Amino acid sequence: MSNSIVAILIVLILMFGSFSCSQDTSNQHDFKKDGRTKIALEYKITESDTNSLDPENTPKPITIEGFEIPASSSLPNLKPGWLWETDGPIIISNEPDTFFDGIPVVGSKVFVDIVVFNGSLIPIESDFNVDIFFDGNKIDSVSFSGATPATAFRTRLDILSDLIDSLNVAPGEHVLSLRIDPENLIKEFNESDNVFEKKITWLENELEQIATSYTDDDLKRILSAVPQLMQSNPIVIGDDEELDIQTLIDIADAGIFLLTGSSILDQRVRVQILSHEDYIERLESTFNDLFALNDGTDFLALAKERDFQKKYSLGKKDRLQGKVDVMVNGSNNFDIVISTLVHELAHALQDILAPWQTEDRDSNNSLELMAIREAQAQQFERAFWLSVNEMSGENLLSFKHTNARDRYINLNSSFDSGDGYYQHDLGRAIQWLAVLSDKRLEPLKTELLQEGELSYTSGFKLFEYLLTLKPENVKMYVSTLLSTVDQYSDVIIQLQKDRLVDVEMLDYREYSALEDIGLLMP
Repeated sequence: MSNSIVAILIVLILMFGSFSCSQDTSNQHDFKKDGRTKIALEYKITESDTNSLDPENTPKPITIEGFEIPASSSLPNLKPGWLWETDGPIIISNEPDTFFDGIPVVGSKVFVDIVVFNGSLIPIESDFNVDIFFDGNKIDSVSFSGATPATAFRTRLDILSDLIDSLNVAPGEHVLSLRIDPENLIKEFNESDNVFEKKITWLENELEQIATSYTDDDLKRILSAVPQLMQSNPIVIGDDEELDIQTLIDIADAGIFLLTGSSILDQRVRVQILSHEDYIERLESTFNDLFALNDGTDFLALAKERDFQKKYSLGKKDRLQGKVDVMVNGSNNFDIVISTLVHELAHALQDILAPWQTEDRDSNNSLELMAIREAQAQQFERAFWLSVNEMSGENLLSFKHTNARDRYINLNSSFDSGDGYYQHDLGRAIQWLAVLSDKRLEPLKTELLQEGELSYTSGFKLFEYLLTLKPENVKMYVSTLLSTVDQYSDVIIQLQKDRLVDVEMLDYREYSALEDIGLLMP
């Protein structure tokens, strides 16, 4: 078994899109599907008592074209590390040769991995130690010898088995923690992020992990509650009253289960609905990490993207801390938050089912690939709302015919490549043109022309089809679709306008947040 492995991560910064669809793709390795541990393992990075930011070596921000840039440090920064598709700086598993947490059972052997990351562009030439604690008591110290390159991971695998076995661990919750460079042998830019702890529950008996499932009654009960929530439309996270976050997650997951037959929560996905303040703080933190690992080439692009997202972003899908990470700004009304959550979870599904569409690095097709991913998420979002209609018996996507709606549809029939949301507009066009012109989607075309729209099952088929596209073929595929715009533009506009209804009911209710979903997608 390897004692010390230097895993060098070459961080390539390439920002995919903006608004609700930006992606941080640093810290990546090959994606492997794996179920989520049913017993939550809590962890946190804590500030060291003796360590802090070095005031003498803390660089001052700089300004480029009016954008503030956190200046790069001349010092390295050791910190807890997450390799992509692993469970973090401390991993405790029931078997060797894994990078995933298990559920420890009293009396059974466990295997511990620790991961440390040099989160800077400055190499470290000297040795350092990591102290390991169990329930606050130091149980071991691990030495890492030799150089640690810039942006490199240091790992120690499958250790502490006999030592933890000798502790005669009792059933219940315990805390395993590490302190990096406790002697401060390495002069770092940030000395406050060297401590990490994870809460782990030891069971008396092995627990069988069961996949999340919903009965038809469960789906009907959960999704039938959506129309009432749409009518009341409360702020999800506000100053006075908050909507139960788990309710939103259950609604999104139930809809996803109805479409896919499985729960998104059984995948390696982290879902967070945050207050506005926490959401902005997370954005800042994410971009600060990107700045720290960039040589300056992309500073201006990163700063523009950061400020754009802070102003307009509703949700974000990243690869973060070893998992696909979805966060949503919960300081909005229910309709906005649930739609954003489903949209970002669709991006997460793409990353799980077609990771190559996330990992591609060819700048020649980055816009087209971004638009394909938007088309996927948009159509998945529409399929979700159609499934809500199916389960609840309500029609949340019905809109009254008005002259303003005619103009709205006409305006959205074209798209401007200079617009900040171009990939979103292009994504909608891709959906229509794929269904109408791609011979492999002929059954969907027939349904669309006969029914005026795709059912939620057909919408999911379109989502799945777009997942099969290989990055190297995307540019040509999108170009071919766009060559048919003149042929199908009138058809598309007419199909959209035919969805408008003439009603005189006094209590007729519309949901403006769903207007794009109801009218502008097949």
